Amino acid sequence: MEIKNKSSKIYFELMNRKSKIAIISVIIVASTLTIVLIVFPLFFGTTGMNNLTENLSNDYETIYTGNLVKMDDAHFGSGEVQLIKYSNGSHAIYFIDVEIANGPALYVYLSKKSEFSGIYDSPGEFIDLGTLPAQSGTFEVKINDAFENIESYKSVLIWCLPFSVVFSYATLN
Repeated sequence: MEIKNKSSKIYFELMNRKSKIAIISVIIVASTLTIVLIVFPLFFGTTGMNNLTENLSNDYETIYTGNLVKMDDAHFGSGEVQLIKYSNGSHAIYFIDVEIANGPALYVYLSKKSEFSGIYDSPGEFIDLGTLPAQSGTFEVKINDAFENIESYKSVLIWCLPFSVVFSYATLN
């Protein structure tokens, strides 16, 4: 009888160890995924295409241009932004040789405001063009809506959605 109890005790100890190993393995996998999907982009960002001429066709006109500005040491951008119109009437924003600070959930807005006084300034009336596809390089953001009064939009805004702050903007001239 004593042997059976010792066998049962050993069996339960082994099962308990296997359960602990399984739980630790799940925690390690979940932590790794969190780092790769959330933390890594914050520190290393994403890069766009580095050759605009490969992606632009000749059937467009530049409507407005502007340069991204630095808001503060943590919220900044540099490089040129162009609002273009294709011959078919569609519009796009081209980011040319830009560098934009890393941040969580950065969005591109087309705003009716021409300037922003600080990172906590409101975006004003805007059109959400979606997530910022890259934080450096040259890339395009298509504008899916048809516009009759495109000239009423005065800036391209990089907006951090979780913290409701301005990362950078370019006044369009």
